[in-house]
Amino acid sequence: MSKYDDLIIGFGQGSGIGTGKLYNVKPLDLTEEGETFEGDFDVDRNSIKNVEGKDGELVQVGLNVPSMAYLNGDTCPVLFTEPSVTNFLHYSIDFSNSYWLEGGLTKVSGVVSPEGIANAFELTTATSGYMASDSVSLTEDETYSCSVWLKGSGSIVIRFQEDGGDFTSYANKTIELTSEWVKYSVTGLKAIDGNPARFVVDSVDSTDTVYTYSAQMQNSLSIASDVLTVGSTATSDNDKITGAESTFESAQGVLILRTAFIREYNDSQTRMLNLSDGSSTYRIELIAPIGSDDTVSFYIENDGDTSSHAFDIDNTQDNEYILKWGQDIVSFRINGIEVLTNAAFNTFPLNQLTTLNLANRLGSGNYLYGKTKYIEGYNDIQYYNKDFTTFNEMATFAKYNLV
Repeated sequence: MSKYDDLIIGFGQGSGIGTGKLYNVKPLDLTEEGETFEGDFDVDRNSIKNVEGKDGELVQVGLNVPSMAYLNGDTCPVLFTEPSVTNFLHYSIDFSNSYWLEGGLTKVSGVVSPEGIANAFELTTATSGYMASDSVSLTEDETYSCSVWLKGSGSIVIRFQEDGGDFTSYANKTIELTSEWVKYSVTGLKAIDGNPARFVVDSVDSTDTVYTYSAQMQNSLSIASDVLTVGSTATSDNDKITGAESTFESAQGVLILRTAFIREYNDSQTRMLNLSDGSSTYRIELIAPIGSDDTVSFYIENDGDTSSHAFDIDNTQDNEYILKWGQDIVSFRINGIEVLTNAAFNTFPLNQLTTLNLANRLGSGNYLYGKTKYIEGYNDIQYYNKDFTTFNEMATFAKYNLV
């Protein structure tokens, strides 16, 4: 095994996860499960979450365990790190509760849900009908996302709707049901109308077969993992991945991140990848700025010598970012295209870039929220000199086993 494969965090077969840890996986170094390498990340999330499994089922992820999810039918999981969100619907799963109003239909329990247990419901009607949540008080002129799991046959509508007045739909979607469980969502702005809101499964006809599970009304710009509620609102904890220490021989290296950033609801923090000495003296940062889907920034600081560079790109899409440093040069690539070379920037002193955080330099905020496919790190000068454009080219050159 080359001594230079410092950091291999891939999320395919062989990935290392455990309570409180995301392990550095070195493909050519076969070791006992659970052994700690330099470069292991600490994981902190003080809530349980359900994520999509390989076959579309929901898989429960325990406290402080990295959440690996199979999204959009992907064959390999991603590291799915999310901000904190609140579900404002008081009974997310128990549709038999009077909180869920019946309009011309009946709710039948005992249906097997995506969890694999009988906690889903069938909606039946002799003519036509709907199921609506009780009134929900929300902050006006802010964005919310609603979702529900559905399967069956026929065509129905889901609505994020005003509860009162003229019952305006803030957002709605017509759904052609299928035989497989699918999580459907709508996102809309809560109007300034002086009325509460509600979530509705609507336009259910006698010819439709409708099964339903887990409804959400979240303060998020796009729907996040389901938050279980029983009698009141509930808020999930955010995913925090920090503290991979003693990772690099800092005078030179290559760091690769492939991710689709997720914006926070309140945009209170920048999403970030940070390589530093644990302080602000020496650091290299990749930043997805507050309130922006179309920019990433690259920031360098070497003992007071700083430079910052912004690039136009949709940071919510799946992009590969490659950072190279050494020989008095720092360079940055996005999807194989070199967007920055700073030949005037001095090499960092030896052994200064010791800590990698998916957060700020202290690992205490600005967390990276995203759908991350891999994080790779190398400190061999040959990886800097050779003109690699993708991780696969670099890994093939180094004769690594790809996972």
